[in-house]
Amino acid sequence: GEEGEAAGGAVGRVPENAREERGREKSSMRQRRRSLLDPKKPPPLLQGYLRKLGQKGLKRWSRRWFRQQGSRLYYFDDEVAVNWKGFIDLNKVTTICTPPARGQFDLSTTDRIYHLMAECDEERTEWLKGLSRWKMYFDAKK
Repeated sequence: GEEGEAAGGAVGRVPENAREERGREKSSMRQRRRSLLDPKKPPPLLQGYLRKLGQKGLKRWSRRWFRQQGSRLYYFDDEVAVNWKGFIDLNKVTTICTPPARGQFDLSTTDRIYHLMAECDEERTEWLKGLSRWKMYFDAKK
């Protein structure tokens, strides 16, 4: 018994420095959240794989690597490709729609509609959050 009692006595007690550390983490998370929502500060750059519905010829879904640079969301064959296939001008995005299809979302620009699809709805949600933050950022600069 004595070892069990000593271990049992420690349960529920958090050392002071651990409480302070948790407080700092929460404060840091609040600051990060505020900076993500501050339309004057640029949000994190977007990048990752999405499927894009082709516009020409046979309209089929192709897996593309998307990487943002400034106000342009470039797409490539894969993440090591040097030459981009095209880009979406994020300044020209007018609406973002989410059809009921799993993972799909549409970006309407002044030039065309881009039909995109993430691997799952959770990934789509992350892309939509990021795109919305960038739209707020660009709109705030106008």
